Amino acid sequence: MLVENLKLGPPPRAHRTFAGAPVVELPDWSAANWRERDLLNLLYQRRSDRKFVDKPIPLESAAALLKVSAGIVEIDEQSQTVFKTSPSGGGRHPTEVYVLIRAVDGIDPGVYHYNPTAHTLALIGGPCSDDDFSRIVTEQAWTENSAMVVFYTAVLERSMWKYRTARIYRVLHFDVGHLNQTVYLLVTALGLGMTFTSAVRDELVEQLLGLDPAGELVMGCAVIGNKA
Repeated sequence: MLVENLKLGPPPRAHRTFAGAPVVELPDWSAANWRERDLLNLLYQRRSDRKFVDKPIPLESAAALLKVSAGIVEIDEQSQTVFKTSPSGGGRHPTEVYVLIRAVDGIDPGVYHYNPTAHTLALIGGPCSDDDFSRIVTEQAWTENSAMVVFYTAVLERSMWKYRTARIYRVLHFDVGHLNQTVYLLVTALGLGMTFTSAVRDELVEQLLGLDPAGELVMGCAVIGNKA
């Protein structure tokens, strides 16, 4: 199948890039203060936390979370088949990661895109006011003291290049679920708290991230902060 697909044209790139956008270099994941490393303990400790303390997340923790969950471990350049710490149908990894920084040490508040190859954040938008953020997350009051929000989108062509069937829509949801569970475990390991929510206003997220909904779908977000 892969050979036949390559005959039809080059694959979509494994992730988006934003040429000319200001870039924040992130520290290595090993610099973080890991509270727990045992997998079995993490599985049993993992919870959805909805009470956050209004204080910044350490830069090292935010960087580690992004690198280990969404960073590229290995890539085949010809097919753009990617391996990460979470599974993905056909190695296509259609999920794109954007980060709304609200309170992270060393990073100005704003809207960023995570580059999983370079381990950097590209600034693509300014700060989001509390009122605007509240509207985006459908006035869910528990989100107000969150420090960062990871928005997940699905790039349709990335998966459909290999699987030309409407059933791939199901796989997009599986992909986000796999990735988000990894994020949950890493948040737990870092001593932070989070809850995933799909209760967002898609059109407002599209405006925030500059998305074309014809090809990139809003899937939900992980709301992360310091546990109360």
